[in-house]
Amino acid sequence: MSASDVFVMLREIKDELIGRWILNIYQLNGTLLFKFSSDSPNKTWLVIEPGKRMHLTALTYERESKPRAFCKALRNQLRDHKVSDIEQHDFDRVVYLRAGPPEKRFTLVIELFGGGNAILLDPKDRIVSAMTFRRMKDRDIVRGAPFQFPPLRAMDPRNVSSEDLNTILDESDHELVRTLARNLNMSGTTVEEILARANLDLKLRASSLLANQREALYQGMREYFRILTEDPLNPRIIFDEEDEPTRVIVTESSLYSNTRMKKFSTFNEALDSFYSTRKEDTAVEVVEDKYQQELSKLQRLRTQQQQHLDDMQSRAASSRDAANAIYQHLNIVEELLATVRDARQQNLSWDDITKRLEDGKHKQIPAAMIFDKINKHAGRIHVNLNELALTLDIRLSATDNANQLFQRSKQLEKKVKGATIAIDDTEAKIATLREKREDELVKVESEKLVTRRRKHWYEKFRWFRTSHGMLVLGGRDAGSNQQLIRKYLEEPDLFFHADFAGAPIVIAKTQGREVTDNELLEIATFAVSYSRAWKAGWSTADTYWVKQNQVSLSAPSGEFLPKGSVMVRGDRNYIRNATVRVAVGLSVEEGLPIIIAGPEQAVQHHSEVFVVLIPGKMKASDAAKRIRKQFADQVPENLRGQIHALSIDEIIAMLPPGPVDFISE
Repeated sequence: MSASDVFVMLREIKDELIGRWILNIYQLNGTLLFKFSSDSPNKTWLVIEPGKRMHLTALTYERESKPRAFCKALRNQLRDHKVSDIEQHDFDRVVYLRAGPPEKRFTLVIELFGGGNAILLDPKDRIVSAMTFRRMKDRDIVRGAPFQFPPLRAMDPRNVSSEDLNTILDESDHELVRTLARNLNMSGTTVEEILARANLDLKLRASSLLANQREALYQGMREYFRILTEDPLNPRIIFDEEDEPTRVIVTESSLYSNTRMKKFSTFNEALDSFYSTRKEDTAVEVVEDKYQQELSKLQRLRTQQQQHLDDMQSRAASSRDAANAIYQHLNIVEELLATVRDARQQNLSWDDITKRLEDGKHKQIPAAMIFDKINKHAGRIHVNLNELALTLDIRLSATDNANQLFQRSKQLEKKVKGATIAIDDTEAKIATLREKREDELVKVESEKLVTRRRKHWYEKFRWFRTSHGMLVLGGRDAGSNQQLIRKYLEEPDLFFHADFAGAPIVIAKTQGREVTDNELLEIATFAVSYSRAWKAGWSTADTYWVKQNQVSLSAPSGEFLPKGSVMVRGDRNYIRNATVRVAVGLSVEEGLPIIIAGPEQAVQHHSEVFVVLIPGKMKASDAAKRIRKQFADQVPENLRGQIHALSIDEIIAMLPPGPVDFISE
């Protein structure tokens, strides 16, 4: 909030709060919430976030069950007292709220600039408590010390005279916006609004304003602050092209005539809506800010290194091209150099030599035709060869000039190798820093999640739903295999099993519906993929299915069935060469993410995003981490934190029994 915002906010709430009882005070991290008495059934609430915002709120905020020390101090001294005053300090981003009878009147100072702070003062204006204690260059916030307001760094724009304004403009070396914002305690947005009303270009140099422009600026300022003080306001939220709220303005403005905006009846309502709907996460911002400075520094270094590399490569190539050009025209270059050296030995002036070479050009003498000019102070001659402009040392032969250029090219190429290594090192540092930032962001996102999905009964088994929604269950071990048969296999379900030992029992809960050929293939794929075929690295395997009444847990007389095994009687229906392949996907159920796994076609049908796995070499834990990260990167922002909060074990539980490879992402 700017100083102007604070002024308008207080204009609206001052009469509302003075004389009201402070019923309670709450604190959640860095946010304070005051509850006031009211004439209406609804209580009045004030939200204060030092360094950021202060306004009335109609929203319900989470409250800490156990108050912090600062919150306790506020309750002890301010609760059950009436507000006697609430004011802005010297048109600064500082507000003080006083409560209690004169002899016991405590003051809460709210600083809305920088990192912000809230300081509780006793009746003698000594510091009792603070949200943050700190020592600074110009003042100290320590318990028991007399409180000092932050030093004013600019004038109050409401009280500036035309003479004051002229002095500020004359003494400035900067453009108008910067000058006014720095000297008159106004935000850039406020200055832009005033300049628009005065019809002045914000890029004008302050000291260059003419008399009529200065008068227009002065009157524009007076009119703007008169509106803030006296007129009915027309507050609104401004939205950007992506429909995100970007700022709150106190009244109509020509600056945003072509921008989508939302109007409010009060400025406090606009602030309340702005801060509640704006898509920003303080914890995420802290992490971003923590790494952005170092990342920007490394990225600037990377750009400089690349520019240096490009320059060296260009100079190396130019030197090599120049040397090659000399060798291609070695005789005429040597003739030109010898001519110049001979002329100097004859004590001819540089001007005379130049004249002779120009005459040679007119006569079409080859050695003269390549001549451009002479640098008599450096003893060098400029020539043109193969459309290249070269500078040659007159004291050296053509061959020596070429060799010198070749040597320079080699030296630069060696430096190019070193520069390339330096770039690789910088890129590695950038990658490491980004990875650390991503890890912290993942942690922040996961800590935000408090809602946990309630699991269905069938999730204790392996499971999936076919493309047509039929529930299919598979055993995880001998015990769950037996449980499936005893408790869940019923008429008219189908029983599936891979055509070899070491595979789970699979049942399709048909609910009397006919199973399509496509579903049969999906279930067969599921049955072989969660079998020992996966660890063996098979690509296909056979499966069979039978009806429920063909399956029994009883062995023939005189025989024994191991735990988890069954007796299948009658004809079997075979599905040959079912693919050993599993898709892992992310579904959303009542707004919460759920990991699903099974045949690719079925998972694709029920998923927001998915990956496809085959038998491979990657450990299940590594695959699970990769899946979680990929899903988090691909889902909408509102699901990202919940994806990060999924446990690795939860994902591993859905994977096939063995190492994997990714074939589709």
